[in-house]
Amino acid sequence: MDLHEITPKSKDAIISQLKREMDKINAIVAYHYGIYPHDIRSKSRTTDEAICRQVVYYMANKYLRRKIPYTMVQVASFYGKHHATFVYSVRKIQDWFDIEYPPYIQFMRKVDNHLKKEYENDKPDRPDKKRQTERERKSTSIVPHVTA
Repeated sequence: MDLHEITPKSKDAIISQLKREMDKINAIVAYHYGIYPHDIRSKSRTTDEAICRQVVYYMANKYLRRKIPYTMVQVASFYGKHHATFVYSVRKIQDWFDIEYPPYIQFMRKVDNHLKKEYENDKPDRPDKKRQTERERKSTSIVPHVTA
């Protein structure tokens, strides 16, 4: 499903699914960091909560991008933030993964491994490839061989 194909009814379903998935990621991050999930969603700017919020944004971008068609504005709005905050957080945490930033790399790896286990069995709801036309599907479909 592409963002341009979304109807108002399906948009509500997508937003509720996104909220459930974000709450799950939020809980996993909070568990591994040792804080309460509602602390991450708070407006607090303490280092612990801010780092956890950034990790939630990064993990949501990594694991939900292929599963749910959403916009950065929708994700950031769950936390009362601007979409630019979401983009900045994703880039910052990716940089930390790239340089293996010592204070948080073990925490981020634990969260990443936990989410890999959660989402490895999930098949994406929307493929990354372009949609096949009806003609392409028919030409590539496998016709079972029937023996008499």
